[in-house]
Amino acid sequence: GKLVPDNFLLDIVRDRIKKPDCNNGYILDGFPRTLDQAIGLEKIMNEISQVLNMVISLNADENELVDRLVKRGVRFGRSDDTSDIIRKRQKIYWEQTAPLLDSYKERDLLKNINGLGEIEEITHRILKIIK
Repeated sequence: GKLVPDNFLLDIVRDRIKKPDCNNGYILDGFPRTLDQAIGLEKIMNEISQVLNMVISLNADENELVDRLVKRGVRFGRSDDTSDIIRKRQKIYWEQTAPLLDSYKERDLLKNINGLGEIEEITHRILKIIK
């Protein structure tokens, strides 16, 4: 099930992107994650005369991601970061997100970036694409 209803998330996003500091652009990190959220976001953007310019997808090898998350779980004592649980979460994520990424790709908005490496490297890759 969903922890937070889409309409609640969309209200938060609507309130935030209407603020003056977003007039020249903004980045939404980890949102939208589903087609329904994306449709809601674009309705909001249309209401306030904004346009979606780009979608960035950070890509990484699934086994590498699982290893990282398991290590994080051990380091921080997170019992929910076992290999099996992580793989189930990834499966759900991809079932919800793959259609969204396909939609953005069809509209030529999707930019794929290598998500492996140090944070500074990944940040540099993202900044290079959005400039």
